[in-house]
Amino acid sequence: MKKIRIAIIGMGLMGTRHAQLLSDMDKFELVGMCDENITLEHKLHEFGVPFYNNLEKLISITKPHAVIIATPNQTHLKVLEICTAYKIDVLIEKPISDSIESSNKIIELSNSSDCNILIGHHRRYNNLIQKLRSIIISGEIGNLVAVSAVWGIMKPKDYFVHEWRKNRPGGGPVLINLIHELDILRYICGEVENIYSNLSSNIREYNVEDSVAISMKFINGALATIIGSDTVVSPWSYESNTSENLMYYHVPENCYYFMGDLGSIGFPKMEVWKYIDNNIGWQHPMKKFIKTVEIENPLIKQLEHFSDVINGICPPMVTATDAARSLSLALSVLGFDKDNKV
Repeated sequence: MKKIRIAIIGMGLMGTRHAQLLSDMDKFELVGMCDENITLEHKLHEFGVPFYNNLEKLISITKPHAVIIATPNQTHLKVLEICTAYKIDVLIEKPISDSIESSNKIIELSNSSDCNILIGHHRRYNNLIQKLRSIIISGEIGNLVAVSAVWGIMKPKDYFVHEWRKNRPGGGPVLINLIHELDILRYICGEVENIYSNLSSNIREYNVEDSVAISMKFINGALATIIGSDTVVSPWSYESNTSENLMYYHVPENCYYFMGDLGSIGFPKMEVWKYIDNNIGWQHPMKKFIKTVEIENPLIKQLEHFSDVINGICPPMVTATDAARSLSLALSVLGFDKDNKV
């Protein structure tokens, strides 16, 4: 099978991570990179591919079969419109966009164009998440009753040298980080019946949230809470606890707890707790079981899936419609989409 010619649009943190991974993959040939910030060119020479600051020039010269859009959220629709006009398959970094209006237009493009469009909620490809989901769906811990998720981290001061990270709506942890938690809970627990939130910017006092408390009820009746903050000293976060991104210091703790009427499980240590011999009640002892999971890089698995989607082997795991529902939840948390509909 011929290698897929692929280019990356937007060379920030995620664009650069994709370039590093693609350089070692046999299924793809990285043919170009594009970013409006031309000063990035000298930092990216290690990849040995042409750099452009004009998307249509990149397309006309390198002729990619596929692109990864890793530009700021508010630009996703504009970039996608150009790519689909050239019949190019697209992987869009999460979130799908910055508004319900633009995400609906992306859905329309996805339905009307001949291009494959995959949205990059890459944590769904993590084997730990896949195993957790299978445990919940199988009924191993019984009926799911409640979920508690904690995301606490301290972003360094130099993270905020970019002014957009100090301002609503896109600069805070809800759209950058906690949309992952919202998407994963949808993926595991099902669709959401209602969602409420409280936001705070009490510590940094920027024009954007630094902390949030979220309360959710799923259609299946399960309840969930998410506590999130990017201004706390904490060992509890998906990034720190899963070792998915080696940029973060690893702490072997759980950050999610799923509780059912037959058992509970702590994630990502995959600790299942159950009563012994069906002796149920608070006076009886419980036993802990550890589920073993083979660890693989979910970003690589997502790229391999993108290759399969391009080659017609399978449909996208995360469609535009699916991703728009997760965006809708995040915007509801921020107070921008009160009716919570896409």
